[in-house]
Amino acid sequence: MNLSDFAGCFGQLLRIAEAWRVGRGFMGLIAGGGEAGILNRQGAKPPRKKVHFLAAWRPGGLSLILAALPACAPVATVRPAPTAFVPVSGPIPAADAGLFGELVTDGPLASRVSTSPVDLVVYYGGEQRGSMETCGCPHRPRGSLGRLQSYVAASEAANPGPTHALVNAGEWLTDAVGFQNMPMPQLAVMDRTLAHAFAAMGWDALNVTPRDLSGFPGVDPAELGYLPMVSANIRGPSIAPYRRVGNGENGWVITGIAANDPTPADHPGYDVQAPEAGLAVLQHLAADPGVGGIVLLEYNASDAAKMLAKKVPKIVAIIDAADHNQDDEPFYVNHAVWVRSYVQTMRLGELRLTFKPDGSVASALDRHIDMDPEVPDDPAISALAIAARRAIDAASAP
Repeated sequence: MNLSDFAGCFGQLLRIAEAWRVGRGFMGLIAGGGEAGILNRQGAKPPRKKVHFLAAWRPGGLSLILAALPACAPVATVRPAPTAFVPVSGPIPAADAGLFGELVTDGPLASRVSTSPVDLVVYYGGEQRGSMETCGCPHRPRGSLGRLQSYVAASEAANPGPTHALVNAGEWLTDAVGFQNMPMPQLAVMDRTLAHAFAAMGWDALNVTPRDLSGFPGVDPAELGYLPMVSANIRGPSIAPYRRVGNGENGWVITGIAANDPTPADHPGYDVQAPEAGLAVLQHLAADPGVGGIVLLEYNASDAAKMLAKKVPKIVAIIDAADHNQDDEPFYVNHAVWVRSYVQTMRLGELRLTFKPDGSVASALDRHIDMDPEVPDDPAISALAIAARRAIDAASAP
């Protein structure tokens, strides 16, 4: 088991422990109907059911335990029905008209690519936590930067018309310390090699979180300077408040916010403010006539993101990362389409947007594409991952 496997397993076990605490013990887990039931016991609202995915298997409570303990996988390893595309079905409420979802779970790379006519395509993921590799699941391991790069290249080639943006919602690096703040050299190597790969991949925006800041000491400062890091609430060297994609009337900007979560390491030279402080950056962008719309990346700061969406109508999309391991339907918050990034990018998100003349969203297709073994690895990124694994193993040796 590598470090990313352990992180996924440990996160799953923490969720089970929390469910045990606030649920009704073991029987509550079994009867609770899985993650949605656990959330309801905590008093949170269940996800809004705006559109429906066919054959999207959601693990029950007992299945969650069985998936986490023997398999140590971040999500259940039961495979959906062998259908390449899982389309939307059922009526769409008027409040969310124009929103569609699609889950792609099977088939060769070329069959997974969409060519629907749109104005902007946003490929999104996050929470790599220093890992360039798959989730390590024993059945159908998913994820990896090599597969992500391969899919994005194929999609861009098949869609020459729209603007494309590859974005990361946060926690792409990992804390380079372990228990009791003891330095762990292998984690620093993970951060350094991942940053090197990111610099070769052509990302358009990387949302910076306090956890990413904790990984900065392991990365060459010069290489950090090449990365398109953004934040509206974290200021410091090499971090821009936003990045632009597209030109003229079809110009969009990408920025991000992140919760000011405590981390084991200090962040000298960086000013981490509350995510609500990002309002100043967003209002500045909203007043710029050259900005057609704003894509907001959000890490573990959903309440702040909802507030910002209501105050800044130019926000057209919000990409939410917070350890999500199920395929939730897109919905609107004010004028912004809200989508959720799948943990560790085991499923790559692809948000396809068309716009009205006034810049508001006319329609949105949110796709989740499995990064499974049928998606080939990009050779160059795969070579970097192999070299990274050797360096990590060497740093882990006693």
